[in-house]
Amino acid sequence: MTSGSRTGLHRVLAPLLAIVLLVALSAAHAQAPQRGGTLTVAYSTDPVTMDTMVNISPPREVRSLVFEPLVDFDASFTPQPTLATSWETSEDGLTWTFYLREDVVFHDGTPMTSADVVASFDRLKRVGQRATEFRVIESAEAVDDYTVRFNLSEPWAAFTESLSMPGGGLTVYPAWVVEKWGDDTLTGDFYGTGPYRVVEIVTGERYVFERFEDYVSPQGEPSHLAGARNAYADRIVVLPIADPSTRVAALQTGEVDVAVSIPGDDLVRLDADPNVNTHISTPGYRLYMKLNTVAGPFTDPLLRRAVRAAIDSEAIMATQGPDELWRVNNTPRFQEGLWMWHDNVAPYFQNDMDLARYLVEASSYDGETIRFMGSPGRAFEFRTFIIVEEALREIGLNIEVITIDSATFNQRRADNTAWEAKVAGGTPTSPVSYLNSSAVDRRGERWPWVTAEWDYYFAETQRNPDQEARSDALWNLYRLHSEGAGELWFGDVFWFNAARANVHGVPTDGGDMLWLPNIWKE
Repeated sequence: MTSGSRTGLHRVLAPLLAIVLLVALSAAHAQAPQRGGTLTVAYSTDPVTMDTMVNISPPREVRSLVFEPLVDFDASFTPQPTLATSWETSEDGLTWTFYLREDVVFHDGTPMTSADVVASFDRLKRVGQRATEFRVIESAEAVDDYTVRFNLSEPWAAFTESLSMPGGGLTVYPAWVVEKWGDDTLTGDFYGTGPYRVVEIVTGERYVFERFEDYVSPQGEPSHLAGARNAYADRIVVLPIADPSTRVAALQTGEVDVAVSIPGDDLVRLDADPNVNTHISTPGYRLYMKLNTVAGPFTDPLLRRAVRAAIDSEAIMATQGPDELWRVNNTPRFQEGLWMWHDNVAPYFQNDMDLARYLVEASSYDGETIRFMGSPGRAFEFRTFIIVEEALREIGLNIEVITIDSATFNQRRADNTAWEAKVAGGTPTSPVSYLNSSAVDRRGERWPWVTAEWDYYFAETQRNPDQEARSDALWNLYRLHSEGAGELWFGDVFWFNAARANVHGVPTDGGDMLWLPNIWKE
């Protein structure tokens, strides 16, 4: 080909390439994140209180708009700096030293220092829902204004994992707020370091937040809860709308921009709506059944194994809607996104009704009433309720159904004289230390099925800095958990959220956390 022919081809292609480039640049410009406006989000549950230490229930991300921790999980569930810049551990593992950012201010305008971190940690150990998890921390001390040292009674390799938990980890309050409120639940003075400040709270109706203009974001690309918090919206309004049909209607009419926890039955209908985009996230909720092993018929391990054999995990999880919204996963607490995940429990969960009936006959069960508790307000869990109840009746158990509101359920499940079985749920992205919550009841008392062998392996997961050794120990914890059969996990629910078509940045890797600061509207 001559140079002239190449030039002729160029003359033909150049205008076409220019058009393609212009279209591409226009599309890129149209999709560039925009700041401003109000983002209105409808949740199925009410945040109830902004006190992050007292309340660890969803929606946790609403409280995270206001309060921040020292460290946060990234998408690989590795702790990354948020209010801290870095940290180091002593050779003997008994001290952890955190270096704090010097550009952080609270919403009341005061700078955050080590004194605030120490005061917050001391309060966490007194009132935190996961306070027992931090029992090996003997003290926190301010080395200087921007250095905090934690002194441990024994090595704890999982420390930063526990600090990173969005529910029950260490978020930092001003020291004066801690002094003023003490151990009482905060109902005011919500002065955090987060990208948004509280403007108005009408419990059960609306929660209004405005961008904190003096906010300085952590560095790095956004990754799950870590990295930059862009605070695109000027204002975020959270509306608790428990009824799913009302939540969906509000989305379709444009009353809300994002609707969270949409029932799977609405997936096809919303996919057909040109004004709405659906977002299926990574597993955001886990479903399980708890058996009371303190008193009553389930003190007999044979009866617990009968229930385990009666469980048809596939049928139970199918109650969650279309296949893409759930999966069977009998592993306790975790999923494969975490380094410590093992899928070694499947042999324990082979549905066999004949075996289940045989084990009931072989057990000491003599027809006592089994109070089976659930809450319609806990929607994902309650969808499993009827099918589990039917399976228990089918193997000959005398079931008394107890359905109560969510608040009463939370109170009653702490009373081991008030129930024999319940369905419940939890987050799939817990640190390994939280596995021990399977070993204790709601009062922190040890379940009778937990053995000294469990304590040995759990200690290994906490203290040993070698990840391979921790992983092997966890494998054995999974085995002991399945053999004990006091807690039976069904599977994972994939989060189904939906947003108006002009809303961008809705995460699909956040599990049960809808990370609001990085969502924006055209």
